[in-house]
Amino acid sequence: MITISGDTDEPSPEAVNLIIAATSPAQIRVDEVEAGPVRTSAFTSSGYSLGRGIPQYALAGNDDYLLVRIEHTLTIGDDDSTAQTTIRVVHLATFECTDDLETTAPAIAEWFETAVYFIIYPYVRQFFTALTADMGIPPVVLDYLRQPQRDDSGSTDASTNHE
Repeated sequence: MITISGDTDEPSPEAVNLIIAATSPAQIRVDEVEAGPVRTSAFTSSGYSLGRGIPQYALAGNDDYLLVRIEHTLTIGDDDSTAQTTIRVVHLATFECTDDLETTAPAIAEWFETAVYFIIYPYVRQFFTALTADMGIPPVVLDYLRQPQRDDSGSTDASTNHE
């Protein structure tokens, strides 16, 4: 069973490790898709960008499961909106709680950035490649996700290289 307290303090690495130890991925699936219209002029250049929404989470199954919802928007084409094709997809990941866990919202957010996103991203990457190919356009192959790089101040840069 998962219990989330109202504590807003900065999470410790130990708090994140407790979540990792107490959860196990159970399912990752596509929940929503919006695509098109397909604009053939968008594919005269190979430019694309991938935007990520703010992840959301919820408890389910008598608080035995932690659901994580993450949205991505792939924009293909130049900056001219009339020559762009946009694909929006939402993935839903279910994590089973294998041990009792008491945690905080900031610890869950840090768990997402340091562990969950690295589990979900290969599904996101494969989905966009397959969908663009199925749409009859040149398949978009997203770059690999890289571990965040820490600078001297201890902050993280969680950006990915998409071109």
